Amino acid sequence: EPTRHAPMQAIDPLSSGPHHGSSGLPTDPKARWQRLSPLLDELLDMEATARTARLAALRDLEPELAAELERLLAQDAELEAQGFLAQPALPPTLSAVVALPGQTVGAYRLEREIGHGGLGSGWLARRTDGRFEGQVAIKFLTTGLLGQGDAARFAREGQILARLTHPHIARLIDAGVAQDGLQPYLVLEYVEDGLPIDRFCESRQLDTAQRITLFLDVLAAVAHAHNRLILHRDLKPGNILVDRQGQVKLLDFGIAKLLGDSTQPAEATELTRQAGRAFTPQFAAPEQVQGGEVSTATDVYALGVLLYLLLSGGKHPTAGATRVEAQALDRLRAVVEEEPKRLSDQLRSQGEARRARELRGDLDTICAKALKKRPSERYENAAALAEDLRRWLQHEPIVVRPVRRRDRLAKFLRRHYLGVAAGSVAALGLSTGIGLALWKAHEAQTQRTQAEGLIEFMLGDLRKKLEPVGRLDVLDAVGDKALGYYNAQDLARSDA
Repeated sequence: EPTRHAPMQAIDPLSSGPHHGSSGLPTDPKARWQRLSPLLDELLDMEATARTARLAALRDLEPELAAELERLLAQDAELEAQGFLAQPALPPTLSAVVALPGQTVGAYRLEREIGHGGLGSGWLARRTDGRFEGQVAIKFLTTGLLGQGDAARFAREGQILARLTHPHIARLIDAGVAQDGLQPYLVLEYVEDGLPIDRFCESRQLDTAQRITLFLDVLAAVAHAHNRLILHRDLKPGNILVDRQGQVKLLDFGIAKLLGDSTQPAEATELTRQAGRAFTPQFAAPEQVQGGEVSTATDVYALGVLLYLLLSGGKHPTAGATRVEAQALDRLRAVVEEEPKRLSDQLRSQGEARRARELRGDLDTICAKALKKRPSERYENAAALAEDLRRWLQHEPIVVRPVRRRDRLAKFLRRHYLGVAAGSVAALGLSTGIGLALWKAHEAQTQRTQAEGLIEFMLGDLRKKLEPVGRLDVLDAVGDKALGYYNAQDLARSDA
């Protein structure tokens, strides 16, 4: 129960002083505070003279209780002297800046708010000076996340975006400072009718191959940033929009950090250290949650979470259906400690056995690799993750694990099924022809053997039987007929 003049988070009745029990002061912390709280409220409302008298009376009745109250009053006086919570948490200049529809910012007129997050708000705006027609998105910094570094950090975001020219990254158009130098802003390409990538996939009912193809556009944009030593560090569906033509646009490099190369590391200033603490918990890597060093593998983890969501129909790898309403601390602990459920097992538990069979194997392995707890065990960057996904689409062996000979053969057959089918038909035809030829040859050999046996019988046994009875003329007649039959045969035929 808070007092009227001091926050209870600052006044701890159990932090020091006597804690042994007596008849007037319980040892149980909750019961102890219930005993102290109303008396402390009473004393804080009194003038100094009345407070002293009241404490003296309590000291006569319950010395331990009076001593504890005196300690709390002294702590309250010390905090008041230090100016505890005397100033607002947000700098007055930033907290006073409010964007409104119809307001002019530079050469742009605000129309309506289109998004709001921890780092800023986004507004739909239109240019007013006639240089070009069309809508843009203006991003304002509306929080005091970095204190005195806000303006410098926002200016750096503009510099980062200006270096990124890629068809799947929202283009930076302009940058400036409004409200008499108090409100920095960026003017960005507006993605008309853009949907977050997960909602787009569900609304179009895309199959697995189509989702991965779309995801490869995201990887191409992130790889473009990685090649320029730039991290995104807040990859999530809300920052990846897909327009009605199916074009991906990656937004918001607001917490990006320039990486140093091997010869000249980037300086770890207070600005970059503070920016490193800004992330979306559901997509944060373990090293972000623990305040460790970030790298391209940090973005890979967020991409792994996104891929898992897209392929599992919206299930988070470290949060089951029963944990949707889990406390933030539980979610962060799960990111660090809980091993993700295998992708195919997740779908099987949802009763989608057919899709589970499709994802089992290589896609299970790819997702598990991207979601490793240790950054060194993940894909090094977005390009490496994209390479394995392309291999899966083309039915080629993926890089992340050794391939058995049986798997390699199966992938070869899937990759070249037309050629294999044609070759199989040709081989079958050749085998059939050879079989027929062998059968015909065997039949011809059998007939020849029969013919030779008949001739041997006529010239041998039959002659010997007819000669004693003087009937060799019969043999001559039969012989003439047989020779006439054989002479009439076409010797070009296999059965002649």
